[in-house]
Amino acid sequence: MRTVRTLAAFLFTAMSVPLAAQQQQQPQNRWADPKCDLKPNNVLVNQGMLYLKSATTGRLEDQKKKDLSDAQRVLTQAVTTGGQDKNPAAWYYLGRYYIMANDGLGIDSAFTRAQALKPDCKGDIDIWRRYEATRQIPADKLLELEKIELRDWVFPDIEPERWATPSSRPKRSEVTL
Repeated sequence: MRTVRTLAAFLFTAMSVPLAAQQQQQPQNRWADPKCDLKPNNVLVNQGMLYLKSATTGRLEDQKKKDLSDAQRVLTQAVTTGGQDKNPAAWYYLGRYYIMANDGLGIDSAFTRAQALKPDCKGDIDIWRRYEATRQIPADKLLELEKIELRDWVFPDIEPERWATPSSRPKRSEVTL
């Protein structure tokens, strides 16, 4: 049992320190291409994707705002009047726009439609949903969540309510053998 605890502590330390360092050092102006095979197949959708990419990688704040506004305009046009309401790339990039605009309902709606039209993109969409869900969590709370996930992975058979917190653990003198 002691070996298992030591191994769990080592694994947690080995995994959490690099994760915390990565979270602090990730550049905010890097574009991430879709992980699934997703082609715009339309001029408006392609323009929207390019505007999003420019808004993500740009350096000037005014230009980034303009590019984000242009992305919203052309992607909305694509799915409303441009005949692209069945194009999964249009909805996917609209979801990416909503992430940048901090619009939770828009994110869910656009990604739900994209996933319904292109189920192969579920993994990529799940990554973006998780990113959005954890983006608002303070770093110390995020680290606590990582500890819980690791604990549940190392000890999957123990129910969470059975985990003893430091204040609820019995003192050594109270334990009878």
